[in-house]
Amino acid sequence: MPEQPLLQLAYVSTAQTDITADCIAEIHQQAKRNNRLHHITGLLLATEQHFLQLLEGPERDVELTYTRIQRDKRHHNVRLIFKHGVTERQFPEWHMGLRRSFDQAEHEDVTAIVNLYGQRSQFSAQHGAALVLLLSSL
Repeated sequence: MPEQPLLQLAYVSTAQTDITADCIAEIHQQAKRNNRLHHITGLLLATEQHFLQLLEGPERDVELTYTRIQRDKRHHNVRLIFKHGVTERQFPEWHMGLRRSFDQAEHEDVTAIVNLYGQRSQFSAQHGAALVLLLSSL
């Protein structure tokens, strides 16, 4: 049976003002469970203001997951950073990695970058490439 084409997709969104650490933990657990079922891997970064997530997996499953994410009431202003086919996964072992603990310098850098992306409404190919480099360094 031939391998399905892989899609990699990244988005940024604005968190609801009442989002808590417990809510983020619940999102993470739900994503891990659902993504395992659909062979999706990726990474979620969460700040007090924004979510930035990269999803990768079978094209149809990633598209359906992104559609569900867009309807989730825990965030709004969901903006696509990039969507493209890939030949291999960047996070093959992570059904949904979540980084919440960084040293002080990492925390400041990641928060600044996620919040910078969170303020944009449109993204270029360079934004996508920079994001992939950032995420691969975590």
